[in-house]
Amino acid sequence: MVLGVAAIIGWSVGRGVGFDSVTYGAGASSASASPTLAAAVQPTVRLSEWKVDAPAALNADIYKFTISNTGHTEHELLVFRSDLPVSQYPLESSGDISEDGAGITKISDGDNIAPGKSQTRAIDLSTPGRYLFVCNIPSHFKMGMFAVVTVSAGPGAPQAVILNEWKVTAPPSVKAGKYNFTIANAGQAEHELLVFKSDLGPAQYPLEGSGNIAEDGPGITKVSDGNNIVPGTAQTRIIELSTPGKYLFVCNIPSHFKMGMFAVVTVTP
Repeated sequence: MVLGVAAIIGWSVGRGVGFDSVTYGAGASSASASPTLAAAVQPTVRLSEWKVDAPAALNADIYKFTISNTGHTEHELLVFRSDLPVSQYPLESSGDISEDGAGITKISDGDNIAPGKSQTRAIDLSTPGRYLFVCNIPSHFKMGMFAVVTVSAGPGAPQAVILNEWKVTAPPSVKAGKYNFTIANAGQAEHELLVFKSDLGPAQYPLEGSGNIAEDGPGITKVSDGNNIVPGTAQTRIIELSTPGKYLFVCNIPSHFKMGMFAVVTVTP
């Protein structure tokens, strides 16, 4: 799908990345947010007799779920967070979960869903841990209609990089960690994003005879690479920035580095 530049930047902002200012060339802009509504990831939960089909694991975030009833009777979806095993959840005398019981926290509730219908709901899974996705209509829990979802810390706050002629706009600094980057090509030519770690300044990077960066040259370590990005589109990529120091975010398509298409990002402890 090809997106307009405004749509790409708007999508990045919707992911929680906002640019306070932009300095082009080797400059950068500030970017931060956590957690965000994971608009690009919309997990599906399917309810039927007698099971809940849900993702087994997710990264911590706020997700917009599509919840579908593919069964033949009315169902609901409740979400609890707890360290308790399912067998130790507090119960009513009927055997249904005591929704305000000790040791569990109800995270999300919604209307019952008729057979063949669905609903969408934002569910806050921003705290790592174990969650129970369950139908608690009388007797349904006892029938085994639940799923355990493990939420892990995952990548840090989403970050954005904008590529254009001839500049890379990136956060000037981030704390050490693993990040989910949105990389958008807002220019008129094809671009790429490479990330190198080095104590060298950009002017000291090893070069090919053409003047492009020698990607396996001495004194630099390539941390991330990806497919070229055509104008008006974006890609997402997890980039490991776990070691403090200086990183070069650069387009190394022939002549682009020489045109100043790079940014230095400082990673702090």
